[in-house]
Amino acid sequence: MPERGGLHLRMITGRHEWTLLLSLLVAFFIIGVIYSFVLGDKLRYPDERQYWRIARNLVSEHCFCLESHKPTAYRPPLYPIVLALPAYLFGRPVAGRILNFGFLCLTLYYLYRLVKNETSPFWAIASVLVAIGYPLFSYTAGTIYPQTLAMLLYILIIWLTFARSSVSMKKASLIGSLSALLVLAAPLFLPTVILFGGWIAFIKKWKIKKLLFFFFGFVFCIGIWSARNWATLGSPVPFSSNGGLNLLLGNSENFDPLLGTMVDISKYIKEAELKNLDEISRDTFYRDSAIDFIMQNKLLTIKNYFLKFAYYFHYKNELATSSEMSTLKTNIMLFTYWPLLLFFLVRLAMAYRTKLSLLEWFLLVSYITSGAFSAIFFTRIRFRIPFDALLIAAVVIGAARLIDACPKGSNNLPRKVSNIEH
Repeated sequence: MPERGGLHLRMITGRHEWTLLLSLLVAFFIIGVIYSFVLGDKLRYPDERQYWRIARNLVSEHCFCLESHKPTAYRPPLYPIVLALPAYLFGRPVAGRILNFGFLCLTLYYLYRLVKNETSPFWAIASVLVAIGYPLFSYTAGTIYPQTLAMLLYILIIWLTFARSSVSMKKASLIGSLSALLVLAAPLFLPTVILFGGWIAFIKKWKIKKLLFFFFGFVFCIGIWSARNWATLGSPVPFSSNGGLNLLLGNSENFDPLLGTMVDISKYIKEAELKNLDEISRDTFYRDSAIDFIMQNKLLTIKNYFLKFAYYFHYKNELATSSEMSTLKTNIMLFTYWPLLLFFLVRLAMAYRTKLSLLEWFLLVSYITSGAFSAIFFTRIRFRIPFDALLIAAVVIGAARLIDACPKGSNNLPRKVSNIEH
């Protein structure tokens, strides 16, 4: 048996390691392309139609707008701008789906690099296999949603930061710019980026010059979008103009943690229409209405907050598009997500035996923080998906470290290459 274990290890090291990785990624991308054509050009969700419409208007009217020649900041800008390329070249949503699968394959590559830095090629390949077998990633890549792009950006940022090579001023600026693009793809990452800034300042102990370069890269990208909004909308919206709506959906009298965007806020929508509010004023009205509800219902708000936080880790949501719901899909999510979450909890419980590495701590804090911030608004599985890549990385790294801590000779699995306590 030891010889067989050694043979498996040799097969995924050196030339075989990269051959196996490339084969997995190419095969997965081909399957993704086929899946994209099976889905075709039908856009199943309202959000998809909005993202695609903005991308088409960028191509045809050179305007970031939902309605013809009417500038908007209702959606964050990065994903529609990226979608403009397939919209221009092919003019079909299926091209956007294929692009998403390209992003997903790049995510798997950097997930591999991240896990390999902490463990060994064996476990790095294992993380890729787990991610390929995680159906939510493929399902999301098959939609015109920004979560796949956001997942790629965040994994890339973490890999650049935790790579064994030192961080130069240029790399610090790049990480800051990528962090800004991440927030401009999915604003829910803002507290994660703030956490990340504190992490590199106080835990990684970056020098002040590197922090300034990071800050400059972040502010520069955000500033471009804010300046555009100030010039076209009269307000320097830094991310998007739907934050008030999202806050109201999670903090109003008809709130239900499972409903998400299906919560009945019709009375607020009608009032905004009666007042004939523009986009920015309407979002301010929604935000103020949510804050009024919070201040008048403090205990209920606290209760709802913890409900939302708990449902962040749920395996099902009620969808406005009922045709996309089924018992089979729900069961698949149950039996693929909760085992990962369960092992994650086991790893934490075993921390007394095998201490968490610096990266494991970061993945843990990032994952919990994402749920804590999302619960301020409302929680959906879709919002959590980019962070599920962190969960997979944490689970695989944790498995490697726990097995490595077992007495030698108790297993045939290849032992990690490095186990540096930070």
